[in-house]
Amino acid sequence: MRKKGILLLLLWFSIVAQAQDLNNSFAATKLHSGILNEDREVYISLPPNYQHPRYLHERYPVLYFFDGETSTGLYKAVTQFLSKGVYAHMPEVILVGIKNKDRTKDLTPTRSSIKSPDDNTRQLFENSGGNDRFTQFIKEELFAYINEHYRTDGFNILSGHSFGGLAASNILLHHTSLFNAYILIDPSIWWDEGYIAREATRLVPLKEDAVKMVYMARANNKAKSGSLDSGDDTAERFHQVLSKHKSASLIYQYKWFEQEDHGTILLPALYEGLKFIFDGYEVDFKEVSDRPEAIIDAYKKLTERTGHAFLPSCQKLDFIIAYFEANKKIKESEIIRRQRKQLYPEEK
Repeated sequence: MRKKGILLLLLWFSIVAQAQDLNNSFAATKLHSGILNEDREVYISLPPNYQHPRYLHERYPVLYFFDGETSTGLYKAVTQFLSKGVYAHMPEVILVGIKNKDRTKDLTPTRSSIKSPDDNTRQLFENSGGNDRFTQFIKEELFAYINEHYRTDGFNILSGHSFGGLAASNILLHHTSLFNAYILIDPSIWWDEGYIAREATRLVPLKEDAVKMVYMARANNKAKSGSLDSGDDTAERFHQVLSKHKSASLIYQYKWFEQEDHGTILLPALYEGLKFIFDGYEVDFKEVSDRPEAIIDAYKKLTERTGHAFLPSCQKLDFIIAYFEANKKIKESEIIRRQRKQLYPEEK
């Protein structure tokens, strides 16, 4: 625990130190949606080596997330931290942060039935219940744009916090095949008296043969008197349904962050969630000395676990080759060179 705390503290310092750069390092793109009949804005951040001449053939997973206007810098810092160097715990990814326009409408699955505490004749969140239509926009228009304009590899992750986690949960249950992996960060499962928990009881196990990976993180909100989720047990019920049906096709992990509240959980949960999804990506490459196929075998296991064909990136292999050469391990460097040519025969 102490080691993990130090790592997260170092990551936080890294984010603060890079904040100005992060806030200016992603592109804002405007799309017109015929489905929503409005313009929508997304923040797209490409991997550091996306334009590197040596890696122009590489393709990348895509991490989609809600609240792009407030979270893109954080997502960029965490993903770059985890995908850096020979001991990277995940591949470089393309980030797509979806900017809010009407957050309540887009991210809630049903119309609100919650009465205003100030006026019981008026409902809270009156403009709610538009998530299915918003999901149609993601599926038919946003996916098409990203796949047409960028080198994607077909592995898509959806992450959301709070209402974003509610929307991601709804997509998991009702549009399961859209994403390969889901990160649900303190999702607002209390919505509509536990609509998601009720739907999970009805729909899980999911009718989907392909592997789906789900990470859910919950914050300690019990001390927040008056909050909509304080003392609520619907998220626990949702967790119990998913946990009961864990399998080779539903790989599920849950974590309770006792020391975090709803406002602070995003950073540690995103960090842990990405490590869970890409568990097995980090390889002890020094084993090549005794077992030449160590790296290849590790990625075969990762492919089997995720249901997606993952390979060690050219950048990662180049890092490993450089390490072996710097340490005068010529036999090992030649092994990796040969494997690189076998894995990427199209590269000259």
